[in-house]
Amino acid sequence: MKICLINNLYYPDERGGAEKVVAMIVAGLQRAGHEPFVICTGDRQQKSFGRGPNGEEIFYVRAFNLGAYGNLSGLPWFARLVWHIFDRINIFVLRAVKKIIAQKKPDAVITHNLVGLSFLLPAWLAKKNIPHAHCLHDIQLLHPSGLLMYGREKMISTWPARIYQALARRLFSAVPLLISPSRWLLQTHQERRFFSSRPGLILPNPLAGEPNPVRKKSGADPEFLYVGQITAAKGVFFLLAVFADYLARGGRGRLVIAGGPECELKWWSEKLGDRLFCLGRINSRAVLAAMSAADALIVPSLCYENSPTVIHEAMLAGLPVIAANLGGIPELLQDRGRLFTPGDPSALLRQLFWANAHRARLEETGRQICFLAGAHRLDDYIRRLLRALENIR
Repeated sequence: MKICLINNLYYPDERGGAEKVVAMIVAGLQRAGHEPFVICTGDRQQKSFGRGPNGEEIFYVRAFNLGAYGNLSGLPWFARLVWHIFDRINIFVLRAVKKIIAQKKPDAVITHNLVGLSFLLPAWLAKKNIPHAHCLHDIQLLHPSGLLMYGREKMISTWPARIYQALARRLFSAVPLLISPSRWLLQTHQERRFFSSRPGLILPNPLAGEPNPVRKKSGADPEFLYVGQITAAKGVFFLLAVFADYLARGGRGRLVIAGGPECELKWWSEKLGDRLFCLGRINSRAVLAAMSAADALIVPSLCYENSPTVIHEAMLAGLPVIAANLGGIPELLQDRGRLFTPGDPSALLRQLFWANAHRARLEETGRQICFLAGAHRLDDYIRRLLRALENIR
């Protein structure tokens, strides 16, 4: 079966969990004997066609907007607002995507994050009777930012947000198959009358490999690891402030941060000295290597997370997880991680001291998290995905 996957970012511009999930689906479909190809955004300097790491065809679509999606953060706020408004009904991007689909004639289309690729696409796919599944990754149908910050939940209930949601509901009303990696994300949409006429398929994101829990020998001091983007929403600056307080109160250990941009950490590097080690942006193999040397992964998010890829990677490494009790994280960990109240310094501080004082019990949670990997095998994910696609063909 020829299957088209559409996501706003892909190789070589991947930077988040959705792109990793799409890449895993591509690899899984190829392994199952199918022919996947990818449509994503590109900028003016990029070629319109390329090949991915597994030889998959990639079609890059220009933004036909004030700038490419990947460069959106560099625009002033007013320009970003205009960009988002035009993007949702961007007929020029839709025309480019239609041309590729007409040329390739896929048997099914799976859309992921469509910001940058026009929200007009689902209605067109329905009109052409092309089997279509849409996979949720965040709340971009509820708010243009795609981010829901803890303590600011009312942001998706304001009148501007409701108007935006009414438009998104209309544009996505014809989607025949909805896939959500977490029950939390599906329910969050259904509470706002999205996809209420269909049950939706809860399909947890797959893992890229088999568990390999190689743990380091316990040293004198614990090593805490953060993996992710260096942004306030991900809670990394909150983590740094709490870790500094932890050290000031006599706590022992080192914090390792993998992610970028590193320039955001300069002040903290000078303040914490050798207690902070920055790896910068690293690939998945290097992430697993860093996990094998760490005592615990810290997921301090201040925004609601769906199904963080970094926790999936911790499952493979058998790495204990200390995470904010937010969004789909508790559902993913299933009582096999240490949870704390989001944004509460004292709650995270208690977890750090507990981890330092109970190293053997902490390591046991790492062994337990490995058992969760069985529910996320890529081959099982692909089988369930293909079965669902066959049901809508």
